[in-house]
Amino acid sequence: MQRSRAMAVLFLLGALLTGGGLGFAGTRLFAASRPPVVQWGNQKSLREYVSGRLDLSREQQASLDTILDERFRAMRAAMEPVRPTMDSIRLASRARIRAILSPAQQAEFDKLVSESEARRDSARAAAKR
Repeated sequence: MQRSRAMAVLFLLGALLTGGGLGFAGTRLFAASRPPVVQWGNQKSLREYVSGRLDLSREQQASLDTILDERFRAMRAAMEPVRPTMDSIRLASRARIRAILSPAQQAEFDKLVSESEARRDSARAAAKR
């Protein structure tokens, strides 16, 4: 009886270790085969991705940096007139969502909104650098 119990424990321990090892290896393999994520609006992310994919020389990298700086400035300028409208749509949608939530859900929704705004502000600050 003791021996069969010990064998069962050893079997379960072996299965746990094997499963953990396979899970770890699978995750590493999957992450390595996945293409890198380029964050929209993140100049540094885009520069690194394009530069790495194309194996640019220093001169090409400098030209790319200039082109991307001009692109981001032009896109930011194009968005300026539209931004107030987009902000009002976002705020109106949030108010409508809050209206259908319970007080506890509203508190959690407010946390989600705060986290989202913090990420957006962080991304905008990074884009200005």
